[in-house]
Amino acid sequence: MLALGEKIGKQTAHEVVYEIAMDSFEKEIPFKDALNGDERVSNNLSSQEIGSLLDPVAYIGESEKIVDDVLSRV
Repeated sequence: MLALGEKIGKQTAHEVVYEIAMDSFEKEIPFKDALNGDERVSNNLSSQEIGSLLDPVAYIGESEKIVDDVLSRV
């Protein structure tokens, strides 16, 4: 979770998100709810920010770079 890493540091964010993900899985609760319920996250990111970050429609990942690489070869 890069956005959280910008607030609390990359390594700490990785550890926090990993812990929350495992807890979410074990307790069978939605990941978003687990993130919102953890003060380490909610003190740094709003519920709306968390929702936006988890929205797969908004995530394009490396798509732009991949398209640019392909187009540069054409």
